[in-house]
Amino acid sequence: MSDSKVVLVTGCARGGISYEYCKAFAEHKCKVFASDIAQRMDDIDLESLDSYDIAKLELDVSSDQSVESAVNTIISKCGHINVVINNAGIGSTCPLAELPLETIRRAWEINTLGQLRLVQ
Repeated sequence: MSDSKVVLVTGCARGGISYEYCKAFAEHKCKVFASDIAQRMDDIDLESLDSYDIAKLELDVSSDQSVESAVNTIISKCGHINVVINNAGIGSTCPLAELPLETIRRAWEINTLGQLRLVQ
């Protein structure tokens, strides 16, 4: 095990700010775990960051089992987690009154409960 900081970043598919978080932490010699749901793992494009210490990790913040498994994987490999960037989330572009309740439930599960699940 190393003394380097261990960072977990959620919601890393399709580039964007998660990619930049991963890059910035890796540039500071951190061990970074870039995570997303199984269906989006191929969308985590870190090829240009191969020289950094970044690993892909499957993690669905809406699943207790997935969160537990991902955290246990990191703990078994590194012994600890220093930083969590809770970036996983989904958006909706409509007034709440016009959205189906199932859409609101899914957003609540991922955007609110998912964040809390990972922190706990």
